[in-house]
Amino acid sequence: MKSNARWLNQEKVVSLNSLSAQIHHRIMNMDKLQGIRSQYFTFYNKMLKGMRKGELSVITGASGSGKTTFLSQLSIDFLTQGVPTLWGSFEIKNEVLGETMVQQFKRQKLDQNKPDLTKTSLEEFSQYPLHFLNFYGSTDWTEVMQ
Repeated sequence: MKSNARWLNQEKVVSLNSLSAQIHHRIMNMDKLQGIRSQYFTFYNKMLKGMRKGELSVITGASGSGKTTFLSQLSIDFLTQGVPTLWGSFEIKNEVLGETMVQQFKRQKLDQNKPDLTKTSLEEFSQYPLHFLNFYGSTDWTEVMQ
């Protein structure tokens, strides 16, 4: 088997030794490499070390298991820390998601019997850098990527 092995393009291969300084730097500066920590979810901080710019985290689970509720609360957590947030849901209309989020933000149910509270809650929540992709349902990926 070894006799059939071919050497790869050496420009595309690095040795562990050549990475030693970078690895040492990462280990010595681990606290600086962590992302923005959640104020609510300690397990999130422990497992993912916070949300880092440029990273994508995928949350999966069965229908009704709380994915949207969790991500909504996590979004509110980061929004209140000044982190701009973009939501893209193809399953839930933006106004339904927004309704859920503003109630989570206020930590109380808003309804037609509380019009003033609803209005002031929306005004307060709209001060945060929250945006939504304007897609719903089956959407061609090329349209999303434009």
